[in-house]
Amino acid sequence: MHPNACAKITLGRPQFITRLSLILLGFFLSPGLLTGQEIEPVRLSPLIYLEGLAQTTLPEIPARVIEPFLARPLVIEAGGLDDAPRVVATQESRINVGLGSNIYVSGLDAVNGAAGQAQDWQLFRPGKILVDPDTGQELGVEALYLGTARLERPGAPATLRITSSKLEVGIGDRLVAIQQSDHTPHILRKPTQAINGRIIGLMAGLVTAEGGQYSIISINRGLRDGVEQGHMLALYRANELTNATRIAAKDTTSPVLALPEERYGLIYVFRSFDKVAYALVMESSRQIKPGDLIKSP
Repeated sequence: MHPNACAKITLGRPQFITRLSLILLGFFLSPGLLTGQEIEPVRLSPLIYLEGLAQTTLPEIPARVIEPFLARPLVIEAGGLDDAPRVVATQESRINVGLGSNIYVSGLDAVNGAAGQAQDWQLFRPGKILVDPDTGQELGVEALYLGTARLERPGAPATLRITSSKLEVGIGDRLVAIQQSDHTPHILRKPTQAINGRIIGLMAGLVTAEGGQYSIISINRGLRDGVEQGHMLALYRANELTNATRIAAKDTTSPVLALPEERYGLIYVFRSFDKVAYALVMESSRQIKPGDLIKSP
């Protein structure tokens, strides 16, 4: 086993191992698996699972390995995209367009001077207001990532071609210049201070109210609370009340019971803003709901 491995391997019941689980397992056992370094063969039983990550810092994972599972959230103040370039028309006057289509954008020249004649742009749509489930405070506006576009012809309006598409693009959508790519490895680690917060919800654009493994969630803790990229946090189901005793005994005087909190998963924080952070659900044994707790593992 690699000397820096921090996971204990034990025999146990068979279980489904997904693609990302195998990638991460490969890094826990030997980072050389994905770096091309020569490594000694490791003989594994097919009945394995990981437990007890005791170290503060876990192995690095190259950005190219984990980024396909991530998203590109953007949290802004209310009205934060009002002055951004906007789509004013689409190819053949369609309501919505996708990959390979042309879009026509106003306000690009004014921004492009400050952006250094940017050629590539990200497309966003102002989305839902993020509200702290504990205090009711508005934490910002979640901008929905739509895709990317490349400048084809400057002008007023400018012509851009959609080069990647997560969702269809329409009139009124906004553009933000793409910054230089960050290929910094993702370093998984535990927070150095106690973190306690709640799930705000699933990232905008998902049609379900509940999520599971590999869902993207927003949490009501951010940089100001010590939550940083790379932090691993635990998921807990908040105390639930049950009146099962009353129902079974048909006794209306029986007390309503508060069940203890239950840990049911792990999340990886991949983007942190001042008041909000976004995380990828790495493990989950039940459906994830808004209001569930997040804590230091």
